[in-house]
Amino acid sequence: MSKKVFFVLVILMSLSLIGIIFVQAYYIKNSISTKEDQFTFNVKKALNYVADNIEDEDFKDHALKLKREIESR
Repeated sequence: MSKKVFFVLVILMSLSLIGIIFVQAYYIKNSISTKEDQFTFNVKKALNYVADNIEDEDFKDHALKLKREIESR
């Protein structure tokens, strides 16, 4: 094998390795972004659930107080 062929093979293998590294970096970045979006969605969903529960409890308390006030008259 001549030095020229060996040098070309080394260059091609290096370029292939660099390409693989860039593809993996892209997929890792995309995966992290997806996980962050999913986390944000889950947090918003949980906060909405808690807010709805608090609103329902507050409404029930207010309705119960109003009912007691009406019954006491």
